[in-house]
Amino acid sequence: MTSENEKSVSSSESARQRYRHFSLDEKSKAVMRVLKGEQAYSVAQEIGVSENRLERWHAQFVSGGRDALQPKRDQGNRLYRKLNENLQQIWQWVLLLVALVLVVMAGLRFLNRMSP
Repeated sequence: MTSENEKSVSSSESARQRYRHFSLDEKSKAVMRVLKGEQAYSVAQEIGVSENRLERWHAQFVSGGRDALQPKRDQGNRLYRKLNENLQQIWQWVLLLVALVLVVMAGLRFLNRMSP
């Protein structure tokens, strides 16, 4: 029965490790420790993350620097802001085009009235 409880505690700890959010600073510090020569296993164990996850951070850091460790939510927010900026520009052009069409239509009506 004790081993059942140990398995339950162990699985809840691993679930916590899987879903815990690590800040950019925490990830960077962990990766830097590995780059300085500490064993990935011991660093991962100390901060409460799987060794695979730490190795993924390491690979991201090596390929893209500190910014590659940004949380995906932040990347999504940047994408949303950029999309929002682009949509604002598109709406400005659409409104300008509508105004231009209205001016042309008004000019055509005026010309139709003026012709015999």
